[in-house]
Amino acid sequence: IQAKVALEYRVSRLILDTELMSDEDILECIRLCNAGKVKCYIGLPRIANKFKTFINNNIKNWIEEGIDGFLIRSIAWITYLKRIGFEGEIIADYNCYAYNDLATSFMEDAGVSGMICPVELNEKELKKLSLPNSELIVYGKIPLMITANCIDKSTNGCHSPNSAFRKLTDRKNAELSVLTCCRYCYNLIYNSVPIYLSDKNITGKDYGISFVGVVFADEDENNTRKIMENVIAETPADFEFTRGHFTRGVE
Repeated sequence: IQAKVALEYRVSRLILDTELMSDEDILECIRLCNAGKVKCYIGLPRIANKFKTFINNNIKNWIEEGIDGFLIRSIAWITYLKRIGFEGEIIADYNCYAYNDLATSFMEDAGVSGMICPVELNEKELKKLSLPNSELIVYGKIPLMITANCIDKSTNGCHSPNSAFRKLTDRKNAELSVLTCCRYCYNLIYNSVPIYLSDKNITGKDYGISFVGVVFADEDENNTRKIMENVIAETPADFEFTRGHFTRGVE
C-alpha cells in the first residue's frame, strides 16, 4: 500500500523492496510505474545466501515487465547482474558505503550508475562528497541489525512463507519494529525512531544530490500519506525522530 500511496504524489522514481512485498504486489507496482512514467527499481536482499531460487525465478519477469534497474545492498550483486547480462541501471544503497571519493570511483568503475548517501556521513562530509546520481534519505527507519536468528521461529515456530512485522522492547523500553523476512530467512531489527531531515532545507543547499529519498517499513496508509506530505512541504515533524549522524557524524 505504501508504494501505491507514494505514486499518488508524483514521485520521480520508486524502489520496490523484495524484503517487504509479495510477487503480485511487485508486478502490479511495476505496471503502475510504467503507466505513470515513473522510473522503477527492484530492491535486492541484503544477504545473498538464500536468494538464488527466488531471484532466478523472478528476475526475468521483472526485466520483461520493463523495470529500469536494481537497488543493491552488497557489491556482490554487481557481478551477478553482469553475469546474467543485465544492462540497466544499478543503484548502490547506503550500506554499500560510498564513504569517500575513492569508494565512489570504485563503484562507478564497477558499473554502478547511482548511489544513496551513507547514513554515517554528517552535513559537512556530504557537501564534500561527489556522488553520481545520488539520493539522500530524508525519512526512514534504518535497520540496526540483520539476524539469521528468527525471533518468531525461536518462540512460536516458523511461519514461512508469510513475512510479518513484530515488536521488541529494549532495556530502555524503546519499541523496535522487526521484520521477520521469510523470503530470505532473516530478520531486520529497525531503529525505534525514523531519521527525519526534510525540514533541514536539503533541496536548497549545495549537497549535489539528485533525489531525496523516503524509506517506508511498517507505516500504515494514513502515516504514509502524512509523511509524504511532510516531506514535500519540508515541514517539521510532529512525531519522535532522530537526525542520525547528519549533525554529528560518526564518533
